[in-house]
Amino acid sequence: MTLFKIYLFPSPCLSGLSLASRKIILDVARFSSELSFRQVFLGDRRNISSILRYYFKLIREWFGADVVLAIYPYLCVNIRRRHFLKVLESILINKLSKRTYSILYIVDLPIDREVILGSLKGEEYKRCYEVERRIFEGFSAILVFNENMKKIIQERYGFDDSKFILFEMLDYWAKDPPQEDFQFRFPLEIAFLTSSFDQERCSWIKELPRCKKVLNYHFYGMSGDWIRRLNRADFKYMGFISPDEAPKVICNHHFGMINYDPLIERYLQYGSTSKFSAYLSAGLPIICSSRFTYLSDLVQKYSVGVLFRSLDEIPEILLKLNRETYGKMRKNSIELGEKVRHGYFLKKAIITALQKQSSYPKQSF
Repeated sequence: MTLFKIYLFPSPCLSGLSLASRKIILDVARFSSELSFRQVFLGDRRNISSILRYYFKLIREWFGADVVLAIYPYLCVNIRRRHFLKVLESILINKLSKRTYSILYIVDLPIDREVILGSLKGEEYKRCYEVERRIFEGFSAILVFNENMKKIIQERYGFDDSKFILFEMLDYWAKDPPQEDFQFRFPLEIAFLTSSFDQERCSWIKELPRCKKVLNYHFYGMSGDWIRRLNRADFKYMGFISPDEAPKVICNHHFGMINYDPLIERYLQYGSTSKFSAYLSAGLPIICSSRFTYLSDLVQKYSVGVLFRSLDEIPEILLKLNRETYGKMRKNSIELGEKVRHGYFLKKAIITALQKQSSYPKQSF
């Protein structure tokens, strides 16, 4: 029996969405279509008429499908706004997801992030959690990054193990293949990608060790003019590049750097990031702070980079590398990046979820 499968997604141009979020929404559309999911673009919710069209289409399409794939949190109203609409929406999604085999792909836990950062407190976060519980409850399968994300959702809402499927990392489509015959020579070029260089959140950049003969840093993102004003010969602020362009632009670097404000350290135990996948998509080994334990575990599991405990260690760690050790890391990064570029992790999780239906044929991936 052929199942009628749909992927429901909102406008990737919704206000408040980062460029990375827009990239995720469209990449899921691309990869799920390769598994015969029809793309259902729900549009935006800018005014009363567009809100009504959005929910009418949501109901009509959900009722007509055998399988529904949705992405959280982007399917839903912003968790901090329009509380009354948010409650009604969560009730609607709960009812619809219970009547159709529905798969929820969770790429972010915005309530947990805001609680950790201290911007969501008291009764407000309790109300938000109640809305989230209602949304999650009706889905037949919930795709999560790792055991940590699974555990926190289970502890909060009491869902059974059978509801969860782990997908490990985000996929990241890129048109151009990575550069395979890349030469290892000093100084090494390190790329750092971000959406915007908030001077407070990225203040750690000022502490990066100087070692001109060993490494240079290239920074890509918006609002980074303050980096240029640091007047460091080993710093180059390269300006903004779009997420789709990023792998092609950075593929001629030796490493992609992962480091964040310590405030977000606890949140990053729940999953990977678009930045991590962008580097792999470009074929770059990753240099990552060991404070971010889940990302560090991925680097070690796949042998795709090196870890540092403090910024001061970076030059020493890189100086220990030679052509052979770097070549192996680059090869591993390209191989893992090939999977990331073609949607391997999402498609494997979706197939596992579909195989829970007796009507879906078993297949390996």
